[in-house]
Parts: sequence; C-alpha cells; structure tokens
Amino acid sequence: MPGFLTPVSYDRVFGQARSSATGSPAGTWPGITGAFPLTLPWLGAGSAQGDISNFWYRSLRTRSYRDASSAQAWQAQVPLRPRLPVKVTSAQPSVRVAVEALCHPLANTVTVSLTCRGTDDPRGWAERVAGYERDLRLELADEAGTARSITATASVLLDRLAASRGAWPPGAEDRGTDPFVVISLVEGSGSDEDCALAEGNDVHRFLACLAEREGWAGVARPGPLSEHGLRGRAWRSGGVLFAVDRVRVVWAPYRFRASGRCRWLGCYHHNLTLCSTLVAAWIGNVRWAAEMIRSGSAVTRGFELVERSSRLLAFLYGAQERSDVVYRTRSAAAQIAHSGVCGDLTEVRNYLGHMNELTPIPFNVE
Repeated sequence: MPGFLTPVSYDRVFGQARSSATGSPAGTWPGITGAFPLTLPWLGAGSAQGDISNFWYRSLRTRSYRDASSAQAWQAQVPLRPRLPVKVTSAQPSVRVAVEALCHPLANTVTVSLTCRGTDDPRGWAERVAGYERDLRLELADEAGTARSITATASVLLDRLAASRGAWPPGAEDRGTDPFVVISLVEGSGSDEDCALAEGNDVHRFLACLAEREGWAGVARPGPLSEHGLRGRAWRSGGVLFAVDRVRVVWAPYRFRASGRCRWLGCYHHNLTLCSTLVAAWIGNVRWAAEMIRSGSAVTRGFELVERSSRLLAFLYGAQERSDVVYRTRSAAAQIAHSGVCGDLTEVRNYLGHMNELTPIPFNVE
C-alpha cells in the first residue's frame, strides 16, 4: 500500500524527508520507483523566510519544531512536501501564480495561489475576482499552449501526485476536488469610514461578492454577519473573517492599512490555507473509515491514522475542551461543520471508544 498509513511507515519516510533538508537525497515513497521526492513542509532556517512559522510552532507545540521527532509529527499528522518539477504561469502578466503541494498519509492537496495588485475600488475588485474565477487561464511549463482554469490546473496536479503515489486502497479513491478558497486583502488604503464594517453596508456587500466570486450586481443583499462572521481577533479589532461554506475572506483594515503589517496578513493567509488543507485531509480519512464501518469491515490497516484524524477533528471542532491550537478564529470548526462530516465523526469516535461527547464550540460572531 503506497503512502505512510502507520507510525512505522511514517517514521521511515519522515526520516528520509528530514535528511533531504541537510543535503542528502530526498525521501521517496516506500516501494515506488520514479515518485516525486519528499521534503519536510516547513521552510529551512537558511531560507529567506526561514524564521519561526506560527502554524508549525503551534501545531507541534514547540519553537524547535524543525527538530521534532517523527512521533511528534505523526501525532500532529504533519504532511510532507513533494518536489513538483513544474512551474505554473498566468495568461495575465499582472497575476503571479504559486503552487504548493502536500502529501498526507492518505490524501494529496494542492494549493494554487494568485497574487495581484491594482488601484480598483471595491466594486472593481469584486468584478476582477469574479473574472479570475470565470476567465483566468493558467499554463503548466511542460504543457505550453494548454490553458486551463484555476480548478482544472489544480486537478491536473492532483492527478500527477496520485499517479506518483500509485494505486489507492479500496474505497479511498474519491477524495473530493471541490476547492476551498481563501481571499485576503493584504495591502490597501482608505479612511476609517470607508473601511468600517457594518450590517448591510458596502464593505459587507464587498466581502459577500468576494466570497461568492460575483460582481457587484450579483450580490444585492449579503447574508447577515451573525451567520457569516467567524469569531477571532479580526472581529474584535473591527474586521472579520467572512465565511461562506468553503470560502474565507480576510478583512483586517487595522492590518492592511498599517505600514509594515502586510507581511503579517500574507503569513496569516498562508496559514489559514494550510489549515484548511490539513482539515480536508482528516475529514477524508474519517469519511473513508465510516464507510468501512458501515460496510461491516474492520478498520485494521490505517487504524492509527483514523484514530489520530478523529482526535484532531474533535479537538478543533470541540470535544468538551477549548481549541486554540493554531488560531483564535474558529475557521477550522466552521469547515468541519459545513462539510457535513460530524455524523461520520461521531460514528468513528464511537467505534474507536472515544466516549466524551462531541460538543461544538460556537464559531459564529454574536
């Protein structure tokens, strides 16, 4: 079985991936020839952005996460990074594209990030973002002349990762390709009045347009903030993490208008995206296990993986305890709730003997 479904197989591949960070050959899939080499997911200390990553620091609960053992990484279900030998470019020179892929024990995720600049007002940006969703085309460097949408490009890269890993175990083929979208305004300007968020005002409408990837005319009445605003520091500081199903829009004028604060928002955007990929992988593991249980099959190979995934999801969602592993926001809890996996999660937890009740911690603003 390709991958690393057990602590033993994870330990072997994690060790190989760690050795690659010191100049040794990168780790590879057990028993797979020609697969993409694997490295650790965090940036090296000698790189331009090699300072402390709050995401991995909080996930592994140590600032020395680069020295974490494979056992610690397994507990946090740390994925590994494949070295994808491909560059992705945009048909629009003003849009910069970056791709990040991760290999989880029983899933692959690909993030396609777009960075764009402009002097448009909110209505103009709403139209631009809607246009990117609808019309923007990307090209892979090794398939010049073949233009694809953002989602289609991610699907091709996922196919390449799946082919690199070999055949999936029965029942785990369909991991889902519905994208999770994070949109952040990292740098901008405007008066306090222009940037103030209030129920039904233009800022509220702008955030709804971005979340729906619709032009200004496409969202006449945004849904109430009490249903779409997530709890966290942004809300307490006059902004909001705006949520619509599988979309997050970061609105933090106290950050994007402040000189030198845009880097913080860039890091937050990356971390929020990274969190969504891990949660998606864990949700897929739990769904796979629930299907096996309902079919009368015992969860044997991969038992430890399912046990860890269910514990992490329960901790983020709320199992009679407070979750502040990475964020003060409740984005992960909202992602779990909106995915519809809670019934499967309860079933799997009962199968595993986790008796404490799955009690959600509120995630919407009041």
